[in-house]
Amino acid sequence: MKKNNFRVLVNTALNELSPDLRTVLMLRYGLGESGRQSIGKISKQLKVKASRIAHMELRAIRNLRRPTLCAPFFEALDEMVTLIWHEIAEEISEAGSLIRKSENYDMVMEALPGEISLAIKCRYGSLISWIGCNAAEAERDWFRSKYAPETVTAKVAQLVEIWNQKTPPFGVGYLAALLQADVPFLRFLLALSPWVAGFYGGYTTERPISSSALRAIRLHRLFLYRYAGMIVTQDQLVNDYNAVYHDDQLNIYMAETTIRTRPHLFVEAGEQVWSALGSVREYAPYAEVDDVIPETEVAQKYSDGKKPSVVFERPWSETTAADIVLETLQLNDFSRRQSIAKALFERTGGRHPETSVQLALTTHEDILEVAPEVYALRGTCETIDPVNTWSEILLTKRACKSFMLERYAGESLNAYPLWTPAMEQHWCLWAEGNSELNLGIGFGGASDRAYNRKLYQSLLFVSEPDLWPVSDAVKTRWRFKKQAVSIYHFARSVPEPLWQRIPSLQDLFSVAVIFKRTGYANWIRASQASGLGRHSLHAAGPMVLLIALEIILPADHWQERHEPGPQMASALLVMEKEIRKKGFVHWMDETGAYFKKQLQESIRRVPLGWVSGDCIREFLDALVGTTSSGQAIENPISQDMAEVSIEDASEGETLMKMPEQLRLPF
Repeated sequence: MKKNNFRVLVNTALNELSPDLRTVLMLRYGLGESGRQSIGKISKQLKVKASRIAHMELRAIRNLRRPTLCAPFFEALDEMVTLIWHEIAEEISEAGSLIRKSENYDMVMEALPGEISLAIKCRYGSLISWIGCNAAEAERDWFRSKYAPETVTAKVAQLVEIWNQKTPPFGVGYLAALLQADVPFLRFLLALSPWVAGFYGGYTTERPISSSALRAIRLHRLFLYRYAGMIVTQDQLVNDYNAVYHDDQLNIYMAETTIRTRPHLFVEAGEQVWSALGSVREYAPYAEVDDVIPETEVAQKYSDGKKPSVVFERPWSETTAADIVLETLQLNDFSRRQSIAKALFERTGGRHPETSVQLALTTHEDILEVAPEVYALRGTCETIDPVNTWSEILLTKRACKSFMLERYAGESLNAYPLWTPAMEQHWCLWAEGNSELNLGIGFGGASDRAYNRKLYQSLLFVSEPDLWPVSDAVKTRWRFKKQAVSIYHFARSVPEPLWQRIPSLQDLFSVAVIFKRTGYANWIRASQASGLGRHSLHAAGPMVLLIALEIILPADHWQERHEPGPQMASALLVMEKEIRKKGFVHWMDETGAYFKKQLQESIRRVPLGWVSGDCIREFLDALVGTTSSGQAIENPISQDMAEVSIEDASEGETLMKMPEQLRLPF
């Protein structure tokens, strides 16, 4: 049955309807020249209520179901099953085709010609009912195949059993032989399986391909093409792998894990000695059965224009920056952000921007920040001893100074997984050893030694030797050093000029919310919450205003820990109400005027501590100067922040990415 003939049959039936009912169906199913229209558009065009149009459509379809009208085009519809199925099938192969159950059937229905959609609606009520009557059902799909549905279902169950028993990848020939299926049928079975899989140079595995599966394919090809019938030590295998592939690096542990979990590909021939199952003859016929097309640049890397058979290039279309970041972290227990970014650039040739590194580090569920700018896999963090673990990667002046600054600011010793008592002890030992050396910041000689001594003495000032995992005699010796030598050299005066950057009112709101939820305040958290970085001195501005508004209480020094003030809850509630009303707050609205008045009054009635009244006067003067040019009008606050309920907020929750805490036995 051709579409044109079918259209004639449907139009013949429509001509038996009343003009108004026929018009509604013509417009709804695009049987005229105007195309399909929604009920709303038809309602406006015919100047009839939408509910009336919907009722007329149902009435017209009921009339079409009269046997004298529907019999001819119902019979023709049965003859068009194969044509309709191929119009809506998602995947089509020699072995069969399928439709995902997750498909949007309304959109599929609209893709069909209008007369076919109308016929399906008349006979089956919906497209999914038509599919159920004309296709076989699998767990996630409807399918049609040249094989009997019982055969397909049994083969899929067998494939799932194989997949669950062993770790992919599998050789295409290996799977095809086990299932007694040719390659097109195997591809169809994979499409019907509970997971998405594809072919990769003679192998089949999940899509997108995982790092572990990629390494297994590459290692197996090394055996087939370079060590056929030979046994190879792990060291030799790792060295050869790293020499061939520059977009990935392998170590002994990763190689052993990859090989041991796939006994259908590799055989242990002795202690740390391996061989592989299969031969080039078995895998070569399937090497071209590959959905992943190598990029043009791959062939250009080799002198003859063709890549060696041993090489299997990474399918970059399926590789994200997060994949490379995870691979880098697998090589080392802990890695700095700069090292990860460098590795990403070297391995991908600049395919991914450096900004994607930070995105992966802060959003991937398997990655944790174990110290400032230092990251590790979650599995690695689970093995960290919260007292005894330490890492040489943190024995640098930058890491030591960051620890010392944040401890002085009131951060707890276990603020990061690697900030342990043992790490603090090693920092002190390292700093003591460098305190007389000509190393680090400065121009050499006395200036370097002076800086190193200041770093050592300041570190002693914030240290807690009583918590170190050492003997009592060692603790006593370090307590004496702390008492005799320690002095904090890195306290900075309030920066001048203070108001180079005018804090917005929503900056103040963001910072105050962080302080409420953490239970204390310091300049480092204020700097992060304001988007200034980690150790920006401009964080003094928001701190001044929060003290003047009694949202926090002044400490002895502006870089020390501050406690919540008596007006924290009420001030946040005032700002929250404004945010809920219009999505943002600024100094120019009623809420801003209220807080400016509070700032003026604070000069004479609020205990300001390290804050001077002149600081507040300068701010109010600067605010008047900037508002005339519009610089004090803030952008709308983010939706996440606007929906925050201050009163209902849990104590441990934060609005910014904070390190996970470890429970310590002290």
